[in-house]
Amino acid sequence: MDGYLDFIFDNAYSVNAKEAEEKVRSKYPLLLHKDEKIQLAFKDRGGKGRDKKYFTSHRILIKDGKGIGSKRKNYVSVPYDSILAFSVQTAGSFGDRDTEVCVFGSGYYKLSMDFSKENVDVFQIYQLLNSKIKWTHSRGTQDFVDPVPPNMDKKQSRFGDAMDW
Repeated sequence: MDGYLDFIFDNAYSVNAKEAEEKVRSKYPLLLHKDEKIQLAFKDRGGKGRDKKYFTSHRILIKDGKGIGSKRKNYVSVPYDSILAFSVQTAGSFGDRDTEVCVFGSGYYKLSMDFSKENVDVFQIYQLLNSKIKWTHSRGTQDFVDPVPPNMDKKQSRFGDAMDW
């Protein structure tokens, strides 16, 4: 039943990344950079499985088959440097059969990807994105924010506890 729902809702499932890379390099030799490696690979169940999602060493690459027979392809390439934020949503119980990863970045509003909860570890994607996104880029006000909270044991002002919230 779960596979049937994944097909209807077009949820992607995990495939072997090494095999996916070999297939991409043989079928589309100029699609990946010479030193680019596919680290995570997924194939959609719906749409006859013609859509693919690749998390490479350089970017997120999505291949979307269009039209009858999937002759026309649409490729979306999202370099990790362009990602400003991302979110991960785990699956719930009955009726909520998928996990979701949303990527927000410059040049596009939101890229949403649905995955099957049965064989995709969404936290593996989370860890990959955390390791690839360069959080040190200057964004926003460029104010320094100390990651260590102040010591709340000592008084913060001479007015006592009333002013120290």
